[in-house]
Amino acid sequence: MDISINNGSFIPQIQELPLNGKDVVNAIETVKMAIGIVKEIGNAIMELAKELGLIPNMEVEELGARVIQGLEKGIRPEDFATTEEWVNKLMQDDWGYDPEKSETLSQEEKVYMGIGTIAAYLVDKFEQLPIKDFLLLASTNPALFTGERMVAISELIIVGGRALGYIVKYLSGNNKSRETVELATDTLIEIEKKINPELDDNEAYKMVLSYSK
Repeated sequence: MDISINNGSFIPQIQELPLNGKDVVNAIETVKMAIGIVKEIGNAIMELAKELGLIPNMEVEELGARVIQGLEKGIRPEDFATTEEWVNKLMQDDWGYDPEKSETLSQEEKVYMGIGTIAAYLVDKFEQLPIKDFLLLASTNPALFTGERMVAISELIIVGGRALGYIVKYLSGNNKSRETVELATDTLIEIEKKINPELDDNEAYKMVLSYSK
């Protein structure tokens, strides 16, 4: 799958990412958001992975740089049994990661490769949950993807992810049943008030409505 980025340049390494990662990158890139916004989305997804105990504290650009350098050294996802094993290898420094070399890579390369990698890791790790559908919401609801909200979302995943399923259905517009709307909005209102305790129910509800299609 060929994917061009916002400034018209091309990232051939995208094609070497696992399919789930390419799909998320493609969805985000298609919207043509400024790279600063895309980076914020990527760092929010990294925060989600960190809260779930999957990665250390790291920004999306460093992960992307590690992926690109790793591919150059033959560290490819298809050579590992799982995406988790591939990413864990990239997190190590024994294969020759060079922080200085990462400075020569474009921000777009690093951000998109990082997003595709962490997205694939999350989807594969929690394959029983609608993680991919949730991450695809980044293309239509970028305001939802902040570090604080991802901390709250991680708590939903840890307890089983049922509420996450309702949120995905609600925000994607795929299911507007009363049960879906009530459970999703109640959960999102709780998240908004946890982030900003000064919000009253009406203010939080208005914010939640702004996320829905």
